[in-house]
Amino acid sequence: MRRVFLLVAALALSAFSLAQDLGSCAPEVRIHVRALTGAAQEFGVPAPLVAAVALVESGGDANAVRYEPGFPLVGNWNSAARMGWTATDLRTSYGLMQVVGAVAFRDLHAHDPPSAIIKPGYNLRLGARLLSELFADYGSWGDALAAYNGGNAAVVALEAGRPFNAEYISRVFDRWAGIQSCMDGR
Repeated sequence: MRRVFLLVAALALSAFSLAQDLGSCAPEVRIHVRALTGAAQEFGVPAPLVAAVALVESGGDANAVRYEPGFPLVGNWNSAARMGWTATDLRTSYGLMQVVGAVAFRDLHAHDPPSAIIKPGYNLRLGARLLSELFADYGSWGDALAAYNGGNAAVVALEAGRPFNAEYISRVFDRWAGIQSCMDGR
């Protein structure tokens, strides 16, 4: 029994230390670092990567909202409409991770109103879950990031040697490396 307690205490201290280091190395998301590290651990995504995506996507602004007029809406969206979602809601990116409403509703089964998606803890969970699923689908963080930012078309373009969103991927990798380097130096 004592060993179990010590193990749980060690894990909690390790998670606290990770959160504290991450908050120091990515101060723009410091206020959300516990939710961020929790989401990252829940879905098996490196916490510095989740932080890097949040920083590149929203600059660490939990209230960031961006309308994506060209986002394709295909299929039957009657269930979304019944729950109060509009076409604008479905084409809007929300929160720290800039999760597009349609992706949250369709792919992540987040059948909640758009107002829920912008909540930092929920948004971080959605973003980390999507990153985890994309990594499982594509097998590399580069391709997962391409799909996160530009959908499956981005991965197809990259595989064909046509840089689709290479600048985005580079920015995320640079932020990730900087955060990780800072954490390793502590």
